[in-house]
Amino acid sequence: MKKIIFLVATIGSLGACEINHDTSPKGSFTSESDAALSVALSGRTLTLGANRINVGADGRLSGSAANGAAILGTWSIRNGKWCRTLISPEAMAGSACQSLAIEADKAAINGTIYNID
Repeated sequence: MKKIIFLVATIGSLGACEINHDTSPKGSFTSESDAALSVALSGRTLTLGANRINVGADGRLSGSAANGAAILGTWSIRNGKWCRTLISPEAMAGSACQSLAIEADKAAINGTIYNID
């Protein structure tokens, strides 16, 4: 396990929640088509410790960070990347497209492994 600073920019830190987790992918994570990636995440919840991000089928993001900060924004898949625009928390507001790979019930976003619930 590596000790890292988790920055949920949605998925960068919502106040620098320090947690321990293993960022090494288990098995072979693969990239798929935008449509397949969207289907795999749409209507699901991404979790990492106490961090929860609801990935709405309507393109909205909502949830909470381990420190209690609300997560609000939108998401899409473009060119195989997880693209998100956050409006809350204010410190993380803005847009970014991040690498994405999915294997079974795990999503690797910028190398950080989330459970897909």
